Amino acid sequence: MKLTRKIIKGITVTSIATGITGFILGILIGYYVFISPPPTEAIPTKEINMKVFQFGFEPSIINVTEGTKVIIHITEVTSDLEPGFLAHTFTIGPPYNINVILEVGKKYTIEFIATYVGEFIFECAIYCGSGHAAMKGKLIVNPKVAGKTVRAEDYLDIKFVNSTLKVYVEEKNLPNEPKNWKIEDYPYLAAIIQREYPKGAIKIINLKTLEDLGNIIGVGDKVHVVELHPNKRWMYSISRDGLVSKIDLYSLQIVRQIRIGVDSRGLALSYDGKYLLAGNYEPSSALILDAETLVPLKVILAYGIDYDGNSIKSRVANVYGINKYKLFAINLKEVGETWFIEQKPPFKIVKTFKTGRILHEINALSEDERYIAVTSQVDNTYTIIDVEKMEIFKIIKTPKIPHPGQGTPDFKYGLWYANSIGAANITVVNIHTLELVGYIWPAGIDVNAGGGLFSSPIPIGNPDVKYIWFDIVFGKHNGTLFIVDREMVAKGKLGSEPVVKVITWKDLGLDKAGKIVHPEYSYDGKYIIVSAWDHNKIIILDATVLPEIKVVKVIDATTPTGIFPFWRALIEYLG
Repeated sequence: MKLTRKIIKGITVTSIATGITGFILGILIGYYVFISPPPTEAIPTKEINMKVFQFGFEPSIINVTEGTKVIIHITEVTSDLEPGFLAHTFTIGPPYNINVILEVGKKYTIEFIATYVGEFIFECAIYCGSGHAAMKGKLIVNPKVAGKTVRAEDYLDIKFVNSTLKVYVEEKNLPNEPKNWKIEDYPYLAAIIQREYPKGAIKIINLKTLEDLGNIIGVGDKVHVVELHPNKRWMYSISRDGLVSKIDLYSLQIVRQIRIGVDSRGLALSYDGKYLLAGNYEPSSALILDAETLVPLKVILAYGIDYDGNSIKSRVANVYGINKYKLFAINLKEVGETWFIEQKPPFKIVKTFKTGRILHEINALSEDERYIAVTSQVDNTYTIIDVEKMEIFKIIKTPKIPHPGQGTPDFKYGLWYANSIGAANITVVNIHTLELVGYIWPAGIDVNAGGGLFSSPIPIGNPDVKYIWFDIVFGKHNGTLFIVDREMVAKGKLGSEPVVKVITWKDLGLDKAGKIVHPEYSYDGKYIIVSAWDHNKIIILDATVLPEIKVVKVIDATTPTGIFPFWRALIEYLG
């Protein structure tokens, strides 16, 4: 083993040679990379443990202050979904000019000084499979404020969080009715996240008239969730860079905004619309906000003991409002616990459960929200909790890396459907007995080549729609949708038999392969809407002629992803 050190155009590179030597076209290969000369005086340091996988970085946002020494420990590099690819890269373009090849199975450390202020994309710069375009994250370098370095930990101070609150429009100055849609059309509206839109954007579409009502711009990087207020006027969003926005749907503008952290995901609204609970990946916390003013009311630290007995700080994954029981539920991702918190001051934690390693979603399995399923993406399980008795009822095994998204509860036939990332098998659960019914998959594809993220819930305006839609987002079948006949499943048909149609990008009139995600019905079940992520298109299909595929409208959008129909706000069990 040979230790080498070289200077290339002002970049210091230290690597441990293991049969790979030399530098090609400025690409850096090695276990340890230091970029920019060592500082001569003490400077703030930010250390990050990062996992690199198909197809993403975790964490996907690095938020630091100008002048910070950034140390990224690449602890894991994998390509499980498409094993034929042996490397990724960690690449940031000018002015940082970082490009490090990351071989699968190896560990790396990358260091640099955050000299340049602004937002910079980091990505994988070599093709690594069908989801390659999704391998992006963001480095955010904030300017120093009066010499003060802002740290992630500062967002644990409720006074500091409150200092970030901005009021753009006083509520008293807003219009008294919607400007470009009718109030009776509310259930037909849908919000679509535009993932890579500069400064973040949410598009609003009327699925009754098929009108594009416009964009709400400035909601932050890669909005993850939106919540709708019961008064049908306010919408709330949370972005991955920590911005919580209060949005006026009448005028389609941001009213208030507050930053609760540097890397955030979950958002839930209390049963009465008074309180928001927002979850952070970094710092390890959840916050309670006043839904009217966005003033922070409480910081809840996400600390605990993991399955190996270590005392750790955890990311907060999914958060959920169990409104019948007037509770919030939050998942502590690494601690492996689900916490139940009262939806009223002092927001007491009333119960905690160990529910699996690397937690993700929380889903209601029953209309009364008595039973919820907690997703573990390492144990490959759903832990079902009886909220009324506050006890674990059952644990159900799933295909690899379950990801139910919002899930599809079918109360007509007493079934619940959910996707998995690692396989294209759909898990079916009986919601009366809470037993595993079995699995569904489309014929003619390699189900182990990668799965999907979302399925289409049954629209409340037409609960008799015949089909449920599923996406495949990962692996060689990326960009595939398939349709399942729900009545056939209710009659005991499983496997590929109830799959009546498999749809590819060609069937939708697209010019290339790419991710097509998040199928959702309009309120009346007349239309299906999907996001053609890599094509920058929102596609609306006629659902009345299924299984025939008929595109009725295509709307341009910037990397559309999550779709949130407003009719879902009229029911509780989808959160």
